[in-house]
Amino acid sequence: MIDRICQRTHCPSAQLRSAASFRPRLEELEDRVTPTNLTLYAVGTDAGTPAEVRVYNQFVLRFVLHPFGSFVGGVRVATGDLTGDGVDDIVAAAGPGSAPVVKAFDGVTGALIRNFTAYPANFTGGVFVAVGDINHDGIADIVTGPGAGSKPEVKVFSGATGAVIRDFLAYDPGFTGGVTVAAGDVNGNLFADIVTGAGKGGGPHVKVFEGANGAVLQSFYAYSPSFTGGVFVAAGDVNANGRADIITGAGPGGGPHVEAFDGQSLALQASFFAYGSNFGGGVRVAARDLDHDSRANIITGPGPGSVSQVKVFKSVPNFLRFSFFAFPTNFLGGVFVG
Repeated sequence: MIDRICQRTHCPSAQLRSAASFRPRLEELEDRVTPTNLTLYAVGTDAGTPAEVRVYNQFVLRFVLHPFGSFVGGVRVATGDLTGDGVDDIVAAAGPGSAPVVKAFDGVTGALIRNFTAYPANFTGGVFVAVGDINHDGIADIVTGPGAGSKPEVKVFSGATGAVIRDFLAYDPGFTGGVTVAAGDVNGNLFADIVTGAGKGGGPHVKVFEGANGAVLQSFYAYSPSFTGGVFVAAGDVNANGRADIITGAGPGGGPHVEAFDGQSLALQASFFAYGSNFGGGVRVAARDLDHDSRANIITGPGPGSVSQVKVFKSVPNFLRFSFFAFPTNFLGGVFVG
């Protein structure tokens, strides 16, 4: 299930070194895994190739997962500590064309630690995932949102037990365009809150639900209400005020427009195009503090129609920290980041 592939020729271009020189550095990193020096994030292929997840620390490739065998419908990804060992674990969810399977893998060993269906097995619209400690028990939980074709039902599964601890409709029951999800403590009460984005057809409607009791904390349109390409969401503290902010990426047809909003006031913290303004495949977003400076970096991945160039931005002030190609340049299916 887990492959060490840094000896392959398509390792990130930022690491221009031979296999012999790369491998000792990877092993050294593995020997020094601690909560303070290892913040992982994942990149997953969208449809068109067997689902593959590559897991990084900064731009260093740590390992590769093939969570769904030969399935080519894409894989959505998220990271967070589900085991309480201080190291981020990896959550992968199948895209359209599969049963709504979600799997979680240990961030140190790659071992499978969770395997479940988030929705009825006959639903094949795909699943979006996020990770955060919703119930404040010290263990991150798994948040799911359905892809297109289902009612907008968001669920939260306990990271400790796998039990369903939240289950609600994020939008009108008649909306079937899908729901993207994120998790972060927006109001500072130590419960991770649930951020949702409406999928295609619903306008760029973003909501934030209180993790402790499900109350709606925020509801706004990230882009023009007339835009119906959907919106991707992430949550992270970009302005170092100790509370999560809301990051959005426009769906297909809207240009690769990324915005960051203060989680409390909704004041705009950042607004930029992650890729060329004429690219219409949309932009997927994640937020992780890769610098360990108390400010979340914004991680972006392009939608279909582009090479798999992952970019990592320092959000306030905005500038590009680094970028790399996560997959071979002949793969144009788009990627998910998380």
